[in-house]
Amino acid sequence: AMAAIRDRGLPPPKADDLAVALSAMPALCQRFGLVPPAGPIDPRDRPRLALSVSALTRFLEDPLQGWAGVVIGLSQDDDEDASAAAVEDEPFTSERREVLPMIRRVFAEVMAADVPGGLPVLIARYREEAHRMMLAGTAPAGAFAEAERDHHERWLGCWHAGVSGRGRLRSVRFGAGAEALCLDVPLAAGAAGTPVEITGDAGLVIEGVGPVVLHHRPDIAPRIRLGVLARHAILAAAGILADLEVTGLIIADGGVKKLVVAPWSRDEARDYLTTIAGELFGGAHAYILPGDKALDWLVATHKHANPAPAKKRAAKRPAAKKPIAPLSDKIRADKYKPFGPIDRFSDLDVPDDAEDIAFRRLDPLARRWRS
Repeated sequence: AMAAIRDRGLPPPKADDLAVALSAMPALCQRFGLVPPAGPIDPRDRPRLALSVSALTRFLEDPLQGWAGVVIGLSQDDDEDASAAAVEDEPFTSERREVLPMIRRVFAEVMAADVPGGLPVLIARYREEAHRMMLAGTAPAGAFAEAERDHHERWLGCWHAGVSGRGRLRSVRFGAGAEALCLDVPLAAGAAGTPVEITGDAGLVIEGVGPVVLHHRPDIAPRIRLGVLARHAILAAAGILADLEVTGLIIADGGVKKLVVAPWSRDEARDYLTTIAGELFGGAHAYILPGDKALDWLVATHKHANPAPAKKRAAKRPAAKKPIAPLSDKIRADKYKPFGPIDRFSDLDVPDDAEDIAFRRLDPLARRWRS
């Protein structure tokens, strides 16, 4: 039975789920000499699953890569060639996956603490951290360091200008000693709930306004917008920014983009995250379904079904609506660009129920996206 479960890519059954199943099948228990447990396991004794904010968001952005990272345990760092430890010579540039989190962390710490001094204090703090990275061999020195520093300090300047005067900044984290958010997630139909604890960094929030994304490029990738929508749901589920229309700020190297999002109640957000976590842990996701394309398709579908009132035109025949192409066609028309641990996917395809999955996981976000 366990071999069949593994072959189908399903997670192993939990003890309390087995207890319920065996109790309902006395003939089977008698035939094989099985003795079901006396009763379901006390919820307080159930092991908790941890799910980080970034992992949950990553699953919405790309189910294949998100599932591989959380459930299978794969990461990009499993490739030795991608590891900073594999760099034997002095680096000419910093590893982006190390330096970007450092710059964002410095910005969040200084701005959330409301340290007097403004941008000069930010830059001084950044230079301290950059110097530590140089001594550790993960950042360049000399002329290469100066060239890189100019870019990084420009980002800090853009971010500082983008948040200044908009309200009180707060850095939000979930987990031990921070905000608590635990969901009771059934991992199969009819199964008892498994506690899933949301952990990790949820980024910066302007109180009463919305989440802030610190971006380092002038162009805004579609997945960045999806990340803002997902973070709003997570924050609302924890009672932060619940029942508020929020304005997410994407502060990029070149300006501020605003994303207006309709309210979540706390209960609505918790129910939504419970559904997402249940799907992530409760099945295999070896297929291609980029969340940004699914989100754009949903938004286009809603606009097609409910067009904005047309402006009056002088005796002009209205143009016929162009039908919305199936989501699977839209995904296959664009080359899949993975960002994650799985880079061999030639034998994978868009799932047959791609549109059902999109509506279930992303439509609550699409319907709240105002502008």
